[in-house]
Amino acid sequence: MSAFDNLINSKEFSKYTIKSYKTQYNKLTKKLGKNIEDATEKEVIEASLTEPNINTQQAVLNIALVIKRFLKQPSDEIELKRDGNKEGVKSHVKAENIKKEGTLPPLDALFNHMDSTLEKGEYRNFIINYLLINLNTRNQDLNIEFIDNKKDATDKDTNYMWVDRRAGKIVYTRNAYKTAGTYGAKTDIIKDSDFMDAIKKYRKADGNKLIPNENNTGHWVEVATLDKIGSGNYYKIVVNAFKNDLQKLKQIAEKRGSSLDTLAEHYDIDNK
Repeated sequence: MSAFDNLINSKEFSKYTIKSYKTQYNKLTKKLGKNIEDATEKEVIEASLTEPNINTQQAVLNIALVIKRFLKQPSDEIELKRDGNKEGVKSHVKAENIKKEGTLPPLDALFNHMDSTLEKGEYRNFIINYLLINLNTRNQDLNIEFIDNKKDATDKDTNYMWVDRRAGKIVYTRNAYKTAGTYGAKTDIIKDSDFMDAIKKYRKADGNKLIPNENNTGHWVEVATLDKIGSGNYYKIVVNAFKNDLQKLKQIAEKRGSSLDTLAEHYDIDNK
């Protein structure tokens, strides 16, 4: 059994964390030509430098750190390299924000696009746009299973949504999202009548999952968004629409499962 298998069996990880770790583990193992546990710190760092950008470098360094720490192997050099890269990550984000300044549509355009999907009967696209704009979700949050009753929400690694007909509301519980380990499960109540109607019609036509193939969530989200700009750009647009309203920004960060510092550092177009 590999170190990766032993790691995954050592404690409970969400299925999304396992998937992410496995992807990076396989990528780094292939680059090294050997298991991570058999590689020196220098070899790991050199392999990371073959990645095309700073974010993917960080991802492979992170899985190496997880494995090395799990096995109680030396990891100080890898950690030092990862920490040193953090300034590079900030610079990369700022550069991307500068490129996007003036090119992203205003928030009103997102609402207009969302309304158009409803008018055309594109219920999946409407649901995705509604959640991106109003609840500031990430792609992973949209891997949703529709159920009939709260008692059917039995898997703590699954995001659920159901209609509470007695109360006239939609209940949306996020168990599997990027920062669940920090903020825990998040439950939102949605009383919008258009949204409720879209959920009912979508389920009747397309079944009990919002995203048909969770291995390709990004594709479905991109297709749903205005000009295929994706969820990250939607979040930038929402953040910048309210950049002078601190209370609103706090609400936006809370909905996403984030902090004001992260919001300012990674998603403010004016952060340059």
